[in-house]
Amino acid sequence: EHRTSIQAQGLYFMGRAYYSSASKQQNEESREKYRRALEIDPDYAQAYAAMALTYLDDWRRRWGENPDEAVVKALSFAQQAIDVDDNNPQAHFAQGYIYLYAKAEHERAIEAAKAALALDPNYANGYALLSSAYFFSGYPDLALPLDLKAKQLDPGNSNIYFVHLGRSYYFQG
Repeated sequence: EHRTSIQAQGLYFMGRAYYSSASKQQNEESREKYRRALEIDPDYAQAYAAMALTYLDDWRRRWGENPDEAVVKALSFAQQAIDVDDNNPQAHFAQGYIYLYAKAEHERAIEAAKAALALDPNYANGYALLSSAYFFSGYPDLALPLDLKAKQLDPGNSNIYFVHLGRSYYFQG
């Protein structure tokens, strides 16, 4: 079983503290922490998954010069996370999130979300991803219970879940 070094974990958590899609600078600072964590521990799946999301934010916010290249990098890091540890729910979440938003490959996003939830049935972000994938696939009725479950599991992150709930309730009249 892989044991992450304390130093790499510290850098990962610093990266998470910086991570926000609010600014390009925060995204780059976060990415640098993840990069350093991976230098120390090249088998740290969560750091690869987190790195993938920073590149997805480059694409979403059009922060880089080449948005298509950002998606390629995001998918590459997500796949590396899975290759390093196929039992890591965050790795599958990152891949599914990219498939959903950058590639509009809803079925692949659903598969990835289900894989994350099979590994951790209490993973709130997995429910949120599955909800969005169903919603954008034309099944908003399947999204609502997943949004409620995500909010129940992670009430501290409820701002995004309220957005999801609002979307679900709106489309269900």
